Amino acid sequence: MAQHQELAEHLGVDVYIGDPRGLWKRGSNENTNRRLGRYLAEGAKLRPIAIRNLDDIAERIITRPRRVLD
Repeated sequence: MAQHQELAEHLGVDVYIGDPRGLWKRGSNENTNRRLGRYLAEGAKLRPIAIRNLDDIAERIITRPRRVLD
């Protein structure tokens, strides 16, 4: 994420970088990455994927029941 500022400016969104000292947050990040891997092939380019499809993937991940939340 060396160019996260340019990315944020280009997309008009906020980009958040994880705190390197916040190791307790890493598990959630890795879990989310694993879930994304079920929908996107490794090394897949996001540009050719329609925003609608990315929104659908995000919705599935966000609304998936989680054991920790009952």
